[in-house]
Amino acid sequence: MKIILIVLFVLCASSAAFAQDFPHSTLGQLAEHFIGVINTGDEQQQQAFLHSNESSSIVHMGEDRWMLWMKFFNQQLGGVEVVEIHPSADTAAITMTLRSKKGGHWMELRTQLIRSEPGKLDGFGARMVEAPAITKQYQWPHKVADEGAIAEEIDRHAIHLTEIGQFSGVVLVAKNDKVIFNKAYGLADQRFNVPNDITTLFCIGSMNKMFTSIAIGQLVQAGKLSYTDTLSNILPDYPNQAIAKKITIAQLLTHTSGLGDFFKDEYFTHRDKYIALQSYLPIFQKDTLLFAPGTSWSYSNAGFIVLGLVVEKVSDEDYFDYIRRHIYEPAGMHHTDSYKRDSVVANLATGYTSPAGFDPLRVKPRIMNWETLPLKGSSAGGGYATAGDFLRFSMALKNHTLLNATLTDTLLNGKVFDTMGNGKEDKYAYGFEDYIMNGKHIAGHGGGAPGMNGDLRMFRDGSFTVIVLSNYDPPSARNLSQQILSFLLDQ
Repeated sequence: MKIILIVLFVLCASSAAFAQDFPHSTLGQLAEHFIGVINTGDEQQQQAFLHSNESSSIVHMGEDRWMLWMKFFNQQLGGVEVVEIHPSADTAAITMTLRSKKGGHWMELRTQLIRSEPGKLDGFGARMVEAPAITKQYQWPHKVADEGAIAEEIDRHAIHLTEIGQFSGVVLVAKNDKVIFNKAYGLADQRFNVPNDITTLFCIGSMNKMFTSIAIGQLVQAGKLSYTDTLSNILPDYPNQAIAKKITIAQLLTHTSGLGDFFKDEYFTHRDKYIALQSYLPIFQKDTLLFAPGTSWSYSNAGFIVLGLVVEKVSDEDYFDYIRRHIYEPAGMHHTDSYKRDSVVANLATGYTSPAGFDPLRVKPRIMNWETLPLKGSSAGGGYATAGDFLRFSMALKNHTLLNATLTDTLLNGKVFDTMGNGKEDKYAYGFEDYIMNGKHIAGHGGGAPGMNGDLRMFRDGSFTVIVLSNYDPPSARNLSQQILSFLLDQ
């Protein structure tokens, strides 16, 4: 599930603020204007700014939430001052450290342009940060002596994030497939004070998309399917044949099909009736395409439901049975599956999410995510796994247990630029993300929804594998995973 998430954490502290000049660019001017209209507190100016500079995606989602945030920045925080503008290789994004004028609260704000609409802002994200003095205390070193020192540094940061309420879960790091760090933090069940351990199962959200992609690749390898096949070739009974004739399997895998999402009011209102993949179709089958297939990129959970139906049709097996037999079993993933919500499963972490309502300061305690969970996961996400199983999965990929070398590369090599990554070289492959950090290709996928967040990152040269699973909201796992990746790249 792709979630547009804005998270804010505050920590009172004193530090000398200093003025920063914005870059002399379209993005720099927009960012400066954005901060300016926040500080005016003038709702008409704020609305005018959005109307003039928002991307079509913001228009589609509605302005209400963005206006709510701008009002919060001004009324609750007294406006903000820019303390630092962080350098970035990504010319489409600016990240700023801000401090509130009221209360001295710290936050990091990122604004970015949308690639498909030059000059338009694709929203903003504010995330939790601490006072610079504490941040300095927890900086990652550039070089450490050995694997033991790597483990100690990862543990130090994970403990800190757990103590300040930003992380609960498991971290596993392997070097050349040898585990050099594997430790659990926080509670799997807060009601009974049950701690997470390294065998705890976590809901993995969209990380299931990797399994769906491999299933498609296996069918291609068997000669039963082609990436260039149209949907209508494979599913002649698909209810919208006009659309099915335009979409290829490759476009479904890369989120370039133009299909949208199934996370709509209908789904959330009647979520318990969606178990079989076929049952999802009525939610989106009549929707018009967001764009002509192959002309743009938009994360599509509906597209991966359709891919699950393709697996069922071509293999003549139930999707979940197929994944179990052809991926989990050969990879040795004995603790991974898509369980029904009411199943009794040993050592399953309970997800904890922020309660409904606008609570950017996280004043309200987290609650169980029971009311947001599907009855069962799907080919788009929602399964459960352990960190150890994800290591076995990554090894099975590298050893070509699941696919031959050529098709493994086909799955992992980036095809199109996405909008979820951190840099201009970030691409989406076939159900996998392909990032370039410090010149190294890193493949994997994340997953996130209320009360769950996970991230798998595999260095394509085989040097490191990083797995972080959490039973807190995004970006609890993703933030720690990214920090660990940057740290390892310095070693």
